Amino acid sequence: VTLAPAANITISSGAEIDVSSYLKTESAASADRKVFVIGAAKDLTIAGNVTFMNTNTAEDHALVIGAADDLYFRSEYSSDSSADYADPAPITVKYEGSNLGIGSYDTMRLVNVNMETGGNLALGTLKELHIGLSDGHSSTFTVGNGGNSPDNVYLYANDLIQANGLTISGNVDDVYMDAITINLKNVTFPASAEVMLRSQKGTLDFNTFDNPTDKGVNLTNVVHQGIGSAALQQ
Repeated sequence: VTLAPAANITISSGAEIDVSSYLKTESAASADRKVFVIGAAKDLTIAGNVTFMNTNTAEDHALVIGAADDLYFRSEYSSDSSADYADPAPITVKYEGSNLGIGSYDTMRLVNVNMETGGNLALGTLKELHIGLSDGHSSTFTVGNGGNSPDNVYLYANDLIQANGLTISGNVDDVYMDAITINLKNVTFPASAEVMLRSQKGTLDFNTFDNPTDKGVNLTNVVHQGIGSAALQQ
């Protein structure tokens, strides 16, 4: 495990960051698994489009971006930056290697944020994970672009996962979501994916996004393309 730490970290819009030297290809005889962590002791901000370059596309490593407090996309979530969370132009976070993990202690919000990885994608927070806002927006998570094998999407939040406007695509095997309450609207799962939605109570409630069942799984206009193009119903 290699750590690149700082108190606060800002990754500039348009940045291209080569992590190949930290997550390089090893010989076939080596069984080492490598993790490179870009870690902020306080806040980390991804200000715009960013590409993390890596010539190693084998499933033998992970790039982790984490904050011990807040992790922001575009800017700090505050009244001064409300335009960045209204209906902003999309930004893309791309990892050319295999596995990408992004985590924060505090609530994480993604509005019109597209994620692309060569392997698995994991997002986690110890509070709430919001993808889009109550009035919609559109984010995409594309995994498995490395082509080595079908890959997975892992979303974890201690309290709440709330997504409004999310499409998951690529070479997808499984999608896992785990939170006390899961509230989904305008979400599309690919035909290839097995989907596990785990809440505290485990109830499945439909058309409840605006009035969600506490500790349950709430589905409003959620499509699984392996079943059809219509929204899932009870």
